Amino acid sequence: MTIHRRNDSLVDLLSADLVANQGELHLNHIAKAANYSAAKESVIYATAGAGGIIVTLPLAANNDGKTYAIMKIDAGVGAVTVTCQGGDTIHGNAACYIVDQYESWIVHSDGVDKWWTLACCTNVCAQPA
Repeated sequence: MTIHRRNDSLVDLLSADLVANQGELHLNHIAKAANYSAAKESVIYATAGAGGIIVTLPLAANNDGKTYAIMKIDAGVGAVTVTCQGGDTIHGNAACYIVDQYESWIVHSDGVDKWWTLACCTNVCAQPA
């Protein structure tokens, strides 16, 4: 399998953290239960507990095409606050808030000063009422 770094919509969408491994694609991930500055991983599993945590995105200008998926994995009352560095924004806002267990946001850098929200999902596996 050949994976191209540019002009390949799948790679552009999922970012440079895609790793080819015997024909399978894997995303780097990390689990955090304290304030954290996002780095090379693409998926962040966040435990907010009662007091909440902050996940800070890197500068969009230094991360052209980078995509992060951030999910709150606990049922605690605290929120996962996703913020930016510098004057960057997330879909026009200084921060976004993930409040429900298994809610997630996928954000993508424009390479200038914005992180765009590609998707936000609630607990899609919950049993209907």
